[in-house]
Amino acid sequence: MSRANRWFLYGPFIFAGLVLAGWYFLWRAGAETMRSSLSEFADGAAADRVSVSYGALRTKGFPFFLRGAVEDFAVSNGRRHYQCGRLFIDALPYALDRLIFSCGGVQTVIFDDKTWTITAKDARASIERDKTRGWMIKAETGSMTAQSGGARVTVAAAVLNLGPSLESPAGIDVTTRVFNADTTTRDGATVSIEQLDAAVSISDSDLSGQRQVALHGVKTTINQARLSAQGALVVADDGALSGRLDAKIGTPAGLAQALAAAHMLDGEEARAAEAGLAMLAIASGGSIAAPIDFDEGEIRLGGIRLARIKPAAQP
Repeated sequence: MSRANRWFLYGPFIFAGLVLAGWYFLWRAGAETMRSSLSEFADGAAADRVSVSYGALRTKGFPFFLRGAVEDFAVSNGRRHYQCGRLFIDALPYALDRLIFSCGGVQTVIFDDKTWTITAKDARASIERDKTRGWMIKAETGSMTAQSGGARVTVAAAVLNLGPSLESPAGIDVTTRVFNADTTTRDGATVSIEQLDAAVSISDSDLSGQRQVALHGVKTTINQARLSAQGALVVADDGALSGRLDAKIGTPAGLAQALAAAHMLDGEEARAAEAGLAMLAIASGGSIAAPIDFDEGEIRLGGIRLARIKPAAQP
């Protein structure tokens, strides 16, 4: 067999072998980058007094994809804790500027001494580069359930996007959309959100520990009450709120019922708020257009108390 014929016979196999070897080294480099990125994340969180712990990262998927699996992934910050039994990280070996995270099995969240067990088989989040903002986090879930004792939250679907603010790199812009969220409290009261759309900008803390929150737009249907609002709030370091939102509310009785179910009003206050809102709605032709004021632990609309909020430092 001539040399030319041997090349035509073996050349494609040699070429394929070289391509496969190159792909393997690229895949291995991607796996190492994934490990170093996870370590850098833990180190960066530690600088912000957030503890991140996890087991060994194991990678698989060659040659078709790159998937990392981390056992016992946990994040803790004071009384707040998140744990995932097995965290999956998916990426393309040649495009590590987009990492997709998902949790296999049940997730646990501890928030202010309450433990929530979360089941969300379709939930995933990605971190990716953005030409305008530098980076973006995009999260979404299909059916999700969270339980804590007798309390239960179900969500049909939700989407969340966040990234550095276009106005201030130290701030964060957040947009979210939630469909069919139902909450049942420990005493059996229910709150139903048919849909929620919101766009919010949150500034970094100033020297006094306050954050500026700009609500560019919030629109929701909660317990059949239709609410839309926009405005600005200030959040103190103890969680106290102050500020004003320009709002429009249709079928307002449902809003008072939802706030009572959330224990932001007691029964008598809820009945008074429901009656007052009904009178305002009648006087306004069926819907209310008025500012919602946040001040000294209270939320008021047209002089009617809608809620009482305790600062986080209070029991």
